[in-house]
Amino acid sequence: MVRSRIRAIVMSFVSAAALGLGVLAAAPAAAALAPASPSGQAAAGGYWACSVPAGKTYSKVDRRLNVCNPSGWGYSYYVETPRDNLWACTVPSGFTYDQSDRRLNICNAQGWGYSYRLRVPKDNLWTCTVTPGMTYDRADRRLNICNAQGWGYSYHLRTPKSGLWACTVPLGFTYDQSDRRLNICNPEGWGYSYRLRG
Repeated sequence: MVRSRIRAIVMSFVSAAALGLGVLAAAPAAAALAPASPSGQAAAGGYWACSVPAGKTYSKVDRRLNVCNPSGWGYSYYVETPRDNLWACTVPSGFTYDQSDRRLNICNAQGWGYSYRLRVPKDNLWTCTVTPGMTYDRADRRLNICNAQGWGYSYHLRTPKSGLWACTVPLGFTYDQSDRRLNICNPEGWGYSYRLRG
């Protein structure tokens, strides 16, 4: 009777230890599948897929055996809905970005690749591209912001309106005056500004 009781106690400890080891072994595997944000926190709201649907982006790519290619290695993408301030591997239509970064094994599963911090275009925002329907009134040359490995241009976005001095004349507008200015629309010299009408 004492022997059977000792056996039951030992078996309960062994079962608890095995369960604990199983949980510990599964946790790193699950953590490896969820992409990390720049702060090191796991991202939420996405899913792994073998392609990226139209209107979506991805924030991580992984090379996996027999997952997206049943006869060998293939790529899986962590698909996410584009949103403001998301670090993504592509810049979808309707978005711009205000910073880029070169990262190892994030957007390129076998080496270095580029990530972009997505932004919804709006008035008075510094970005790396000028999206359709917007203009800009200043440009600046900055180190390691829009080009993760050197100098690149940032643009001060503006919503077009009559009377605005802008560096481009967007569709649906004209201009009634132009001016040649130093280091405004061209951060490395002379460029033209236009007073919009429309």
